[in-house]
Amino acid sequence: MEMEKIKSRNRFNRAVWWVLDRINEERLFNQSNIVSYRVNLDITRENEVGLLRENQVIKFLKDKSVITEIDKPISAEVGERLTPKYRAYEIHKFQISDNFDEVYREYTNLLEKGLDPSSLFGFDNMTFRLKRIDSTDAVINFYPKKGEGTKLYYLMRVLVAELKKEGKRNGEWIEAFVKQERIIDLIKKQCPNENNVDSNWIKNTKGNLIKKIPQEYEYLIKIGGFNQKLEGYSFSLKIPS
Repeated sequence: MEMEKIKSRNRFNRAVWWVLDRINEERLFNQSNIVSYRVNLDITRENEVGLLRENQVIKFLKDKSVITEIDKPISAEVGERLTPKYRAYEIHKFQISDNFDEVYREYTNLLEKGLDPSSLFGFDNMTFRLKRIDSTDAVINFYPKKGEGTKLYYLMRVLVAELKKEGKRNGEWIEAFVKQERIIDLIKKQCPNENNVDSNWIKNTKGNLIKKIPQEYEYLIKIGGFNQKLEGYSFSLKIPS
């Protein structure tokens, strides 16, 4: 129960930081303590913070006098309704208080202390997701297309599981070394229908897995070559520091 409270508090602190950071970006861009703040009303949005939580944080910051609402929020729509490009927004205008910088620093420090690296990445069914503080999540879909198999999914799943279990933080990265023998053993257990899982299977599948990673995520995910001396592969993800 206590652990759940800690995780819940950390999630809220992360959401507060996320809103403060967006407000700060607007302030720096406009060189003004009066900023416009846009809330995406799409409940399926890919923002790190959900719509309900974002509204809770805005109320929290107003109650704490960190920001003051100057005018009533206005609604805005972009694109044609019932099309993929349609977006609906609620636009706020805030006055930033004198203690904004102090609160921003406070939640930045809380965020750095409260992050559990293993909570920042993982699989949801066959979709890999890596959370990012300053942008939307990095998402890679491993659902096989027609004619494709599940080799890439199982290899990535094993690497991610071992990183969660054995990973060590190194600055902006969480890193682990996974023995080839361990990969083969886990693949055979998780995918009994996959035949001929050996060193060549890993080498070829790893090559295709690297090709699967979108170019914009290449700087976030590193899969090393085979280390003959240690008989395995290094695997690392870039996470918020």
